[in-house]
Amino acid sequence: FFGDTATPSGRYLFFAAELPETKTVYDADTETETTSPYTDDDLGAWLADPSSQDTFGPRASTLEAVFEYINDGSPPCTEDCFSNVLFLPGVKASRLYRPQVVGGEENKLWEPGGNADVEDLFLNTDGTSVRDDVYTRDILDAHFSFGNGDVYKAFSDFMSDEVEAGTINAWESAPYDWRLALDDILESGAQTGDHISYLTATDTPYIIQQLRQLAATSKSGKVTIIGHSNGGLVAKALVDKLRETEEENLVDKIIFVGVPQTGTPKAIATLLHGYDESLGFGLITKTSTARTLAENLPAAYNLLPSEEYFADVATSPVEFSEDTTTTAFRSAYGDGIDSYAELQAFLLGTDGRAQPDADDTDAPNVLNSNLLAEAEALHADLDAWEPPDGVELYEIAGVGLATPASFRYVDSCTFCLFGDPHVVVEPETVLEGDGTVVEASAHAGMGTKYYFNIPDYNRNNTRVNHGSVMGASDVTSFLGKIISEDTTLLSATITTTAPSFANNKHLVYRVPSPVSLDIYDASGNHTGMATTTLSDGTEVSYFESNVQGTSYDQYGEVQYIFSDGSTSITVALDGQGSGTATFDISSMTGNAVTASTTFVNIPVTPQTRITMTMSSGGSLAGASDLLVDEDGDGEVDVTLPFISGGVVMYEDFVASEEEAVPETPAPQTQSGGGGGGGNGPIVAVIVATTTATSTPETAETPMTTSSQEVATTSPEITATSSQVRKSVPVVKTIVVVAPQKQLVIAKQQDATANNVKLVAGVAASLVESSSPAAPVGEKWWSRAYKIARNIIRYITGL
Repeated sequence: FFGDTATPSGRYLFFAAELPETKTVYDADTETETTSPYTDDDLGAWLADPSSQDTFGPRASTLEAVFEYINDGSPPCTEDCFSNVLFLPGVKASRLYRPQVVGGEENKLWEPGGNADVEDLFLNTDGTSVRDDVYTRDILDAHFSFGNGDVYKAFSDFMSDEVEAGTINAWESAPYDWRLALDDILESGAQTGDHISYLTATDTPYIIQQLRQLAATSKSGKVTIIGHSNGGLVAKALVDKLRETEEENLVDKIIFVGVPQTGTPKAIATLLHGYDESLGFGLITKTSTARTLAENLPAAYNLLPSEEYFADVATSPVEFSEDTTTTAFRSAYGDGIDSYAELQAFLLGTDGRAQPDADDTDAPNVLNSNLLAEAEALHADLDAWEPPDGVELYEIAGVGLATPASFRYVDSCTFCLFGDPHVVVEPETVLEGDGTVVEASAHAGMGTKYYFNIPDYNRNNTRVNHGSVMGASDVTSFLGKIISEDTTLLSATITTTAPSFANNKHLVYRVPSPVSLDIYDASGNHTGMATTTLSDGTEVSYFESNVQGTSYDQYGEVQYIFSDGSTSITVALDGQGSGTATFDISSMTGNAVTASTTFVNIPVTPQTRITMTMSSGGSLAGASDLLVDEDGDGEVDVTLPFISGGVVMYEDFVASEEEAVPETPAPQTQSGGGGGGGNGPIVAVIVATTTATSTPETAETPMTTSSQEVATTSPEITATSSQVRKSVPVVKTIVVVAPQKQLVIAKQQDATANNVKLVAGVAASLVESSSPAAPVGEKWWSRAYKIARNIIRYITGL
C-alpha cells in the first residue's frame, strides 16, 4: 500500500489487531443466526463505526499510532531516466482573451481580428495593462502572420509523440501574457478553470507551479526547459526565481532556440515605427496601432540591443544616409549609432525631435524612458547570466536567412525630383541570422552552441524562419536527441561550426506601395502576401513563402522578397492604388551588394500589372525586360529594358504618336555655352571626388558621347578627360551632350523636367564609386543623382 503510486499523501492511522475468523449475524425476521467468514470489509465497517451492532470488532488491538505519509512517487529511475519538458513560447505566441460583455462569450484579442482587439491590449505608461480582465490559456498552433502558418503545432505534436512513446512522462507549455515585464509574469498567473491571469500577483505563480508538477512526475525528478525566442529570457528569469527558493536543482537542461539574448536590431524598428507588425496590409491591424501597443510594452524593450550587444557585434544597428532629410540625425550621431549610450539617446529623442503623430509611422517615435531603464537593468543581470551548477545549456541559432542587422534612415523620395521628401527607414540585412535574430545574439550565452542552416533545410521542406523554426523536423529531432541525451548523430543542417555564406549569391526585390510584390515559380508556387478565409468567414492576409529559396518581408509600405536564385521565377507587381512605383532589384554576394537596377516613376492604377522573369543563378544576368500592362487588359503597353547596374526612367521608354526621334542619332560635341541647336540639351552633373594621394590617375570617360570637363573649385587642380590629380577633395563639373533616345516620347515636357530627367540618365552611366566614405554598393551615378536632385529641389523650392 505504501509505495504504490496510487496511494495519496496524507495522515494515516496504524494499529495491530487480532481479528475473529468468523462472524455471526442474527436475522430478526427469521429469528435465525448465520455464520460467515470475517472479511476486510467487516473490519472497514467496524473502523467506520465501532459502535455498530451488525459487525464484530477485533478481539484486541494495540495502541493507535497516527503519522504523515508523503508519496514520493515511483522508485528511483535506473534506465532511460529522461526529464519531463516545460516549454516557454515567444512574444505574441500565447493567445490572449477577454470576456465579452454582451452574451457572456469571450473575445479573442490575440490573434487580433481588427484594430479594436489590439487597442484592448494597450498598456499604461508603467507597463501595466489598461484592461484588468485579459487572460490566456493556450499557445499558438497555427497563425497566418508567421511564414506558412505553423508556429507550434508541429512541435506540440512531436512532444506529445515523445510522451506516447514513453520517452518522457509528460510535457507542458506555459502560455503567458507576453505584454508584461518578466517579474510580473513569474510572480503572477492565477488560474481559474482554464483561464490564466497574469495581471495580479499570486502565491501560486502558474509557470513555477507547472515546473514543480512536472518535476514531481518526471522519471528523473527534474525538468528540461525549452525556450523559443523571448521564452529564453523568461527561462533565465525563471531559474533566478528558483535560485531564491533553492529549487534550481529541479532543472537539468535548458535549450534556447533563436533566443535574442542580447537583443535584436529588429526591435528598434518595431518600437520606433511599428514595422513588420501590421496584419493584412493594415486591414486587420494598422502599423500605427501596432506601434502604439509597442510603445509601453515591456517585452518589446527587453528585445532591444543591450550594451553587451554592442560589445559582441561591430555593425551599427542604426545608420544614416547622406541625404538632406537625415542631416539632423548625422549632426547628433554621425553616420550611425555605435554605442549603447547613443542608442539610448536616439530612442529617447534627445536629438530634439518631437513625438510624431500616431499615424506618422515613418517618423521615429520617442520612447518611454522608464521602461527603457527597466530593460537596461534587466539585461545587466541576464546578459551575465550563467546556468546553475549541473545544468546543461544548449543554444541553437538559425542562420542563412536575410536578417536585419541594421536599419538605415534614407530619403523617402530617392528618385523623386519634385516630391515631398521625408526620412524613412530601410533594413540592411546579413545572412548570419534566422530572419529576426542575428546569430551573435542567439549565441551570446555560456552554453554549447549549434547552428541550424535554414536555407539548406528549406530546399527540401516546408519553409521555416524565426517564427516557425520550432516546427522544422530537423529541429524537433535534435530537441528529441537532447532530451534523450544522445547528440552524437546530427542531421546535415545542424552543426557545431558556423556555415559560411560569403560566396552565396542572392537577389533582393524591393518595392513600396502602391503595388503588391509577388513571385511565382513554374509550378505556380507563390511567395508574397496571400489571403484565406477562416472557418468563421473572416478573411485574413498572411505572408506566404512557397517558392524555393525565397522569403517575403514587409517594413512599413516597403515590401521585400529575398531569393537565393535557386529556381527560375516570374515577378508580378499588381496595382493596389494610384500613384507611381519604384522597383529595385539588387544582386548580393554574401552580405555585399554587387549590382542593382532600379525602375523609376512607373505610373500605377489598381488595374496595372507589371511582370518580368528571372532565370536561376542568383545574379542580374538572368533578368528579362520589365513589361508594363497599364490597364490590365493583358496587352503590354510599355517595355522597360533591364540595364544591369543602372536606373531605367519610365518616361524614356513610353511610346506615343506625338513625337518621333531619329532611329540612329549621331552624338555630337557642343560648345560649352550654348543651349539650343539640334544636338540636344547640355546637362551639368556636379560630382564630388574623394581625397586620395597626389598620384595622377586615369579617369574613366563617363559616357561614350564626347564631353568637356571643367575644374570648378580648386585653382591648383586641373581636371581633364584623361587625368584627375587628387591631392584634396575636388568638385568637378562634367558637361555632357545628352544622348538622343531611339524611342518615342509620350508627351512634351518643359525644359526643366527634361534636364532633370537627363541628369539621371547621365549620372546612371558613371562608374561605381570606390570611395570609402560611400555606403556599401553605392555608385557614382547614385551619389551624383542625389546631388543633382537636391539642387533641383532647392531651386524649385525657391
